[in-house]
Amino acid sequence: MIKSWITSKFLMVSFAAGLLLLISIWLWPVLTTASRTNDQIAIEFDQALATKNLEQARRLADQYQRQTNSTDDRLPMIQARLELAFDKDSEALKNLESIPDQSPFAPTARQLTGQLYLRANRLVPAEKAYLDAIRLDPKIVQPRRELIYIYAIQLRRRELRAIFLELSTISPMTFQNVFHWCLTRGNDWEPDEIVADMTKFLKADPQDRWSRIALARSLKRLVKLDEAEKALEPLAANDPDAIAIKAQIAIDRNDPEKARDLLAKGPEDHFDLAVMRAQMALADGDYNESIRYFKTALKVDPDNRDAVVGLARALAGQGTKEEAKAWQEKATKLDKLASLIQEAAKPEAASDSTLPKRLADGCESVGHFAEAKAWWGLLAARDPLNQEAQQALYRLGKSGASAP
Repeated sequence: MIKSWITSKFLMVSFAAGLLLLISIWLWPVLTTASRTNDQIAIEFDQALATKNLEQARRLADQYQRQTNSTDDRLPMIQARLELAFDKDSEALKNLESIPDQSPFAPTARQLTGQLYLRANRLVPAEKAYLDAIRLDPKIVQPRRELIYIYAIQLRRRELRAIFLELSTISPMTFQNVFHWCLTRGNDWEPDEIVADMTKFLKADPQDRWSRIALARSLKRLVKLDEAEKALEPLAANDPDAIAIKAQIAIDRNDPEKARDLLAKGPEDHFDLAVMRAQMALADGDYNESIRYFKTALKVDPDNRDAVVGLARALAGQGTKEEAKAWQEKATKLDKLASLIQEAAKPEAASDSTLPKRLADGCESVGHFAEAKAWWGLLAARDPLNQEAQQALYRLGKSGASAP
């Protein structure tokens, strides 16, 4: 009887102990986080995501939500990052876009928003989100790198150069960074690749004007003139870039009258339109008009080789030989720089100790002072005792020269 009672009590105690153990295991995430601050939970959440322990990250996010308040801007950031880890992009986007501009998490939220839109092939909201991130944090780097991709693939050279210039003032530049910056002056990407990419982007967002312009330009380069015209149909009749492409197509079809009609509808200070007007005036022997339009174009893009060479020809035809010679000399310098940039494209270029100096000199000779400064900066970073590089950086910094 006593033995039976003792056995019964022992079983009851064992059952209770086992139950307590099960409860403690079940409650372990809560018990281990209940005494932690929000900052501590956020740190553990970051660690869980970094190690891809998604279930732990989920428990920590739930605990953070339970012990914080509705005005905590870090909560939607945590929830968004968790949703991204589970590939729930639309839910993540809602949380990211709910974070107000005044929040310290807003720049990162806008960066992630841009990446989500880019992943969905929607370049217009992606660009806006990246620009918002830069507006909120002028020193932020990654959104600028993402914009470089967008502007490059959409053939937006002036915006691309501006972003490279900004990046050079806030982040160390590598050899490849400065090389790609120099490429923006005149490099043309493979039109087949651009057509494939722009078609994809326009499928996701038919209102994407810049992708439509890039598509039409690339189709024209492939001599698919009918397709290029069709790509432009949704754009407004007074869209200057569309007018320029249509005029170029008319010239390719040997229809100068239609080209002139189109050119008359566009603004005076549009680069492509000004160059075409100048070239047509030059072909007609109207040197004064040609000079006027080439100079208009060069105000927009001071170092465009076609405009520089065209202006030299028009000035020579007019009989202004000294000025023509000066512009022809600039064209020669631009050609030398283009050869150096081609040399920089070779696989072994980054290890050539003489090339950055030659590129710096070439850039400075044609007035590309910001790129020259970047090349000298690369040399100074490699050898802080390089007196020539230090003196060049001082000279360029003192002059306040920047990219046109």
